[in-house]
Amino acid sequence: MKLDEMKRTAALDTLAEQLAKRQYKPTLIICPSNATIVWKDELKRYFTWLPERKYWYGTVSDGSYAERVSTLGGHPDDVLRWVAGLPDTPAASSACLMTSY
Repeated sequence: MKLDEMKRTAALDTLAEQLAKRQYKPTLIICPSNATIVWKDELKRYFTWLPERKYWYGTVSDGSYAERVSTLGGHPDDVLRWVAGLPDTPAASSACLMTSY
């Protein structure tokens, strides 16, 4: 396993621990890396009502400006900070994080 993959796996484990303590959790979508573009487009097209969509793959500099705003940094701590900043209210359940494996 590469170092980046180990960091991502450790971050997902830490994320699972954080989420276990919350009553309301954001939606996590994990998809194959070759499908991320299609799934991202479908999220934008069919789920326009989602108040917050974040993507965790690649780098922040990839893609257009709008995509950069929605892309969390490549470091696992960026994801953990984003989740920690969500309120533990029903609104948190409609926040969506998409990543790839």
